[in-house]
Amino acid sequence: SNSQDFEARKRQLLRVADSFGIFGVTLDNIYGTDDILWQQQLLHRLQADEGLIRKTIEKYSIKDANAKKRVIISFSNRLTAVGGEPIDYRLGASGHIFFHTRATTPQILKVLRENLAFAANKSITYDKMLSR
Repeated sequence: SNSQDFEARKRQLLRVADSFGIFGVTLDNIYGTDDILWQQQLLHRLQADEGLIRKTIEKYSIKDANAKKRVIISFSNRLTAVGGEPIDYRLGASGHIFFHTRATTPQILKVLRENLAFAANKSITYDKMLSR
């Protein structure tokens, strides 16, 4: 049933987020499309890479206390720059990190290594700005 599928997907996303040491993972889909094959393939790949992800996070100490509470990674199969050119990742103003689904696990880990603390701090600044 759909609710069982939804619960299973939620558990998969939480597990992937936990392996990266962040608050959450979302899969963005363009409204009105039922194209979920890329989502299934991405989740399968990230779950298969869980050992690599956890080892790399540990080895390079890619950790931030605030990231565990705040940082969200969003994957999209349609991530583009202003000119419409496809891009691999983008850092959002709110501390979100957006990845194109074609980003490899090593690319994702490299971006996290270079930007995790920045993204966590950005989310705090963003929340403070909103609460004024």
